[in-house]
Amino acid sequence: MATKPASLAVITFDGFHSFLLPADRALKVAALMEGAVTVELDFTSRNFARDEWLAKGEVQVAYKTVKADAVKHPNGDRSTAPSGRRRRAAGVSEEGDQ
Repeated sequence: MATKPASLAVITFDGFHSFLLPADRALKVAALMEGAVTVELDFTSRNFARDEWLAKGEVQVAYKTVKADAVKHPNGDRSTAPSGRRRRAAGVSEEGDQ
């Protein structure tokens, strides 16, 4: 019995940061980002004791389903394919107020 390939989706933030995810997870990310605001570190701030942020505007989120065969992997390297298994997020750190 053949297994059905996982549904994939591309989620794009502010028109230029795009990520390929399993479709069900992409929907969850889109829901989590609803109402989020884009911010930038304020380098003009004179308050050196803590970071200050400039609110820019609401994040624009786009969701599009894609077929697995529409995704090309560099040099056939499938290690760049999204996996449906859960794992600890690498490279994500939580910082307190600074």
